[in-house]
Formats: sequence, structure tokens, C-alpha cells
Amino acid sequence: MAIINRIDYYGIAIILALGLIIATFIGGRSLERMRSADNGINVKGVAEKLITSDLASWRGQITLMDKNLANGYDTLQKQYKTTVDYLKSKGISEENIEEGNDDSEEDEEEIEVTKEH
Repeated sequence: MAIINRIDYYGIAIILALGLIIATFIGGRSLERMRSADNGINVKGVAEKLITSDLASWRGQITLMDKNLANGYDTLQKQYKTTVDYLKSKGISEENIEEGNDDSEEDEEEIEVTKEH
């Protein structure tokens, strides 16, 4: 009787292990698809000619850590201004530069740049 119970436990262990492996695989693929959804272009159909894009969008993030909140915020604003000045020097107009703030962190600035030709 003890041998039969041991065999039953091995069967249950193998089934649980396979279930865990399959669940991990499915979860990993789902996370991979979620992350790539924001950063890609999906094209369906057949193109008859080559198309040159006239729109580009870049996202950037400035992250800063400082023990003093006021000093950190001042430094963050200087870095943001330096970044915007650099983008302007490269021909991107100020109305195409959008400032955003990531809600998850207080000391991060997010910049989205759009350039049209």
C-alpha cells in the first residue's frame, strides 16, 4: 500500500510541475506582448510603393535622486531646460516638445518629442 501511495504522489508532482511550467510560459509571453505593444508599428496589407515617414515620436526620461527635495527639483528643472535647448538646437520646435510627469515617481520628468517634415 505504501508503494502505491508513493507512485500517486509522483504523478501528482509531475502534473503540478508541468502546470507551473506552462503557466510561467504563458505569463512570460503575455508580459512580453504588453511591453512591445507601446513601442511598435503594426502594418497590415500590401504596399505598392515605398513610403517615407514624415512623423517621428521619441520619449525620454530624466531621473534624479537627491537627499534634499528642493535641490533635487531645481537640478531636475535645469536638466530639463538643457534637454529642451538641445532638442531646439537640432531643429525641433518648442510646440512639438511635450512635458509630462510619470505618476509613479515624483522626481522624474518625461519628455515626448514629435518631429514632422
